[in-house]
Amino acid sequence: MGKDVTWHGKKFTQQLTNAIMGRMKAVAVNVEAQVIKSISTGQPFRRTKSGGMVGLRPSKPGNPPHALTGRLRQSITHEVFTRKKQVGFRVGTNVEYAKHLELSPEENPQGGGLNRPFLRPAMRSRATKQAMTKYLKGLVK
Repeated sequence: MGKDVTWHGKKFTQQLTNAIMGRMKAVAVNVEAQVIKSISTGQPFRRTKSGGMVGLRPSKPGNPPHALTGRLRQSITHEVFTRKKQVGFRVGTNVEYAKHLELSPEENPQGGGLNRPFLRPAMRSRATKQAMTKYLKGLVK
């Protein structure tokens, strides 16, 4: 006689989701590290009469911003999430001026924009593609 087969679909789906989330976290951490590295170049500065700081060697448009205080660098973080049976991740910051740095004047509808991208280049980099291949490879055979 044949054996009874028990389907553990929900358990299998949860285990697979957990495995994918763990690997996506590894990719997100990799991207976060790339972003932090790209904005870790410092620059000399001078103080204004009001106590503010002015960078004396800012980055060129199209390149990641040079650091003054390190606030942006310290704020970079990641999040892995599930939504409608999909797993994804975000890398970003809650620093208000980050959007102004990341976008060009044409992309920023509120005006301004310094075109010093640091998030999108990391997401599009070869290193990110290699990390995704490395960490997600072998999940499904």
